[in-house]
Amino acid sequence: MYQAIAAAPFSARLAALWPEVRPVRLLSFAKSPEANWAVPWHQDRVIATARRVEAPGYGNWSRKAGGWHCEPPLALLERMLFVRVHLDPSTVENGAMEIALGSHRAGKVSTEEAADIAARHETELTIAEPGDVLVLAMLTLHRSSLSNAPGLRRALRVDYAPGGLPAELQEGAPCA
Repeated sequence: MYQAIAAAPFSARLAALWPEVRPVRLLSFAKSPEANWAVPWHQDRVIATARRVEAPGYGNWSRKAGGWHCEPPLALLERMLFVRVHLDPSTVENGAMEIALGSHRAGKVSTEEAADIAARHETELTIAEPGDVLVLAMLTLHRSSLSNAPGLRRALRVDYAPGGLPAELQEGAPCA
């Protein structure tokens, strides 16, 4: 899968704009009437690593889907992007992601503060068609509502970091 992501046109465009950026995590989402969820305002602040290694600034370790994840230093999060590739239409009815424009400039935001900080920013629903690509700063506050539509809303999410991760965390990681 990493080779397909690295060869995708959006990866080439990112590399042309920011040569040192590398994919560090890949997620897939599939919202349907049977698998349906809402997510309140939040930031995604974890990265996938090959192993748990005590490295300065890396903490809040957890295991997800059999792999290690942690929160990296703020300095890295501030330089990371996430790219969302829409595989199906994303609409108001099927729970399209909503973003708080410019909210990434607030730095790390606690769960308790997220809704208040999002309310201070203009928001936008990310209505999209299959093949549309959305690029956001990693710390952008976002949320989504339940789907009230039949069918799927699938998306791939690729997290990018400048220069990848420190070698001791990267070797064998899901996107290494």
